[in-house]
Amino acid sequence: GKLPVELLIVIIRCYCQRIWSRIKLTHVCQHWRKVMLNGASMWTYIEVPRINPDPDSKIEGLFHILDMQISRTADLPLDVVFFLPERQVIHNRIIGIFLEYETFSRWRSLVLRMDYVGYLEKPKDILAFVSESFSSLESLTVVYRSYSHTIKILRGTVAERSSSLPRLTLDTFDIYPDALGPLVTPPVDTAMINRIYGVKLEQLSSLVLPNLSGSINEDNFLPEHITEIECGWRRCHPFPYVQDYILGTCLFMKESPPSLDSLVSLTTSELQLQNECRITLNSLQRISCTSIELKPGSAFLAPALQQLHIREPPDHHFPRPPSHATAEAFASEGFGLIPSQVLLLDDFFNAETVLPLLRRCSHVPSVSLTFMRDTEVQKVLESLAAGNGLEQGPVVDVFGVERAPCFSFEFKIRLLNSQSSVNRCNSHAVDLVDKRKESGVALKIYGKLEDDSEYTLLA
Repeated sequence: GKLPVELLIVIIRCYCQRIWSRIKLTHVCQHWRKVMLNGASMWTYIEVPRINPDPDSKIEGLFHILDMQISRTADLPLDVVFFLPERQVIHNRIIGIFLEYETFSRWRSLVLRMDYVGYLEKPKDILAFVSESFSSLESLTVVYRSYSHTIKILRGTVAERSSSLPRLTLDTFDIYPDALGPLVTPPVDTAMINRIYGVKLEQLSSLVLPNLSGSINEDNFLPEHITEIECGWRRCHPFPYVQDYILGTCLFMKESPPSLDSLVSLTTSELQLQNECRITLNSLQRISCTSIELKPGSAFLAPALQQLHIREPPDHHFPRPPSHATAEAFASEGFGLIPSQVLLLDDFFNAETVLPLLRRCSHVPSVSLTFMRDTEVQKVLESLAAGNGLEQGPVVDVFGVERAPCFSFEFKIRLLNSQSSVNRCNSHAVDLVDKRKESGVALKIYGKLEDDSEYTLLA
C-alpha cells in the first residue's frame, strides 16, 4: 500500500531539500506528483544559484525554475539562499520574480552569498534585504569579501531596525579579512559550514563551499551525506564521501594528497598537477575540463575512467591558440586519463597532438574531435587508414591491463571551417571505413560544422 501522505511529506522534506531533487520526484509516479504539486511546504527552501557566464538559454531556464518554485509556495514562510550575481540586469530579473508573487514579507531566513562576487554594480542594493519590506525576516547570514564595505552600513541598518519588526539575527563571514600584515584566510571547517547552512545542512546532499582554496593538510569537514560539492578553486581536497565535484580551478599538490575515494565525476575549468604530484582516483568515471596541465614528475591515473571531455574554453574568440599545456599532457608519461567509452575533444588540437592520444584510446568506441582546418582532419584520417590508431587486437593500457578490442566505432569530426572542408574530408572518410570493413570493424564517421546542431554521416 501507499505511505500516508503526511509521512511521505516528512521523508521528502528531510532527504530531498534541493529543488532539482523535488522536481525529479514529480516524475516518479502520479501519486508522488500529486503530493508534490499540492504540498506548498515542499517548495519553501529556495536557492538562487551561482550564475556563471552561461549561455542565455541556460539562464532563462534558471529563471523559469525559480518562477515555478515560488508559484508553488502559497503563503508559507520562505528560507532563501541567494548567490548574488555580478550583472545588475540578472539581479533585477531575479528580484522581479520575487516581486511578482509578493513574497518579501514571507522571507523568514536569508543566506546572502557574496563570496563568489568579484564586483557588484550597485552594492547598496543588499541593504534592501533588511528593509521593512522583509517584515518577517528573522535570520540573515552574509558571506562576503573584505572589500564589501557596504557590510558596515548593513550592520548599522540592522541595529536601527524598527522595534515593531521581529528581532533579526545577523551573522557575517569575511572570507578575505582586512589585515595590516600578510593575508590570513579563515579555515573552512565544520563550524563554518554549520553556521552558514544551519539546520538545513542535515537535509542537503549537495552544497557550495565558501570561496576559499583550503589549507594544506586540511581535515574532512563535511558530513557523510554531502555527496556533491561546488567551489571556485581548491588546492586541498579532504572529501572522502564526495561523488560529484565541480570547481573553477582544481589544483593537486604533492604536499596535500587528495582524499577523494568515492569521487565519480570531476568537472573543472583548469586541472593542474604540481611538480612530483602523483595521484590515482580509483572510482573516477568522468572528467570534464577546459585544460589539463601536468608539471614535471606528476601523474594522474584513473583506472575506472569512462569519459574524458575537454571542453571548449568559455567566451572564446577566433582565432585562438590551442591549449599547449593540454597537448603536452596528452604526450606525458604521467597521463593516465584514458577513457573506456567516450573521448570528447571540444577544443581543437592538431593532428600531431591527437594521433598519439588516439593510439592510446584504440579501445574507445565513441570518439569526437574538433579541428580548425580540414588539412588536420585529412592527416588524421590518412594516418588511421594506414593503420596508425584505432587498431584492433589486444590493447594494453597505461596500467598494464589488457582491454578487450572494440569492433564497433563511432568517429565524429567537428570542423570550425566551411562546408567545402567537410566535403573534402569525405573521400578520406570513405577510404578509412572501407579498410576497417576488411578487418571486420563497423566504423561510422560523422561530420558537422561549428554552427550545425546535428552530425551527418560522412561514411
